[in-house]
Amino acid sequence: MIKKKNIFYLEANLERFSAALLLDVDPVKLVRGCGARLEQYVSDRSWKQLFL
Repeated sequence: MIKKKNIFYLEANLERFSAALLLDVDPVKLVRGCGARLEQYVSDRSWKQLFL
């Protein structure tokens, strides 16, 4: 799901520390999870109902 991770250290000293995390997320894998089927994305039910 996460292709790449980057950490940017914005400020680091004895009094204060701050960082930013940048994530490169694959949205398709995020939605599909482990085992996706085509039926999850393509449905012809509405068309079938029109022609019955």
